[in-house]
Amino acid sequence: MHLKSLGALQARQLSYSTCDFELVDVVSNENFSAIYEQAAKIFVDLYDVLAKSGAKKTEYWAGKLVK
Repeated sequence: MHLKSLGALQARQLSYSTCDFELVDVVSNENFSAIYEQAAKIFVDLYDVLAKSGAKKTEYWAGKLVK
């Protein structure tokens, strides 16, 4: 929807008519931040290994989408 509002995307099927938006404040603490930083470092290291090996990076990007 952001791309559509900028005019960078043309799609007649996208509409704001049924969209709801809500701002949510997230309370984080030092423990949450530390875990997030560790997870981010794992993905950076994994990406570096994949880039050096010449392997397909599709598994890397798909891994970020898994809950």
